[in-house]
Amino acid sequence: MAHNNTVIAQFMKLIPRHGFESLAKQWSAPRTLADNVLGFPVLRRTEMKKARFTDEQIVAALRDAEATTVLEAARKHQISEGSIHLWRKQYAGIETSDVRELKRLKDENARLKKLLAERDLEVEVMKEIQAKKW
Repeated sequence: MAHNNTVIAQFMKLIPRHGFESLAKQWSAPRTLADNVLGFPVLRRTEMKKARFTDEQIVAALRDAEATTVLEAARKHQISEGSIHLWRKQYAGIETSDVRELKRLKDENARLKKLLAERDLEVEVMKEIQAKKW
């Protein structure tokens, strides 16, 4: 166990020396080191990964894949062929303007669902209060 602590201490000293401060801020170590067999802190993401491509860029890549081969389009846009095939399923026949409209509708739908859930919660609370009064 003493050996593991010295290895961990040496590992932790390397982080600031090699400029990984931003990495250390983005990742958090677990509360105990018992989770890891080697005794090193397990790095876990604390925030969601952002999408690398916008919807418009995806549609442009799909148009290129239709005009040329999938392999050429994948190389041009620096993506995998699998990504193009996955995007074809999701964005089949959609134009850039349609993608913007779809995104706007999805956002509005999410907002309305949240409002509905809040209203339903208020109704349930009011029913509970009403039941306790009588």
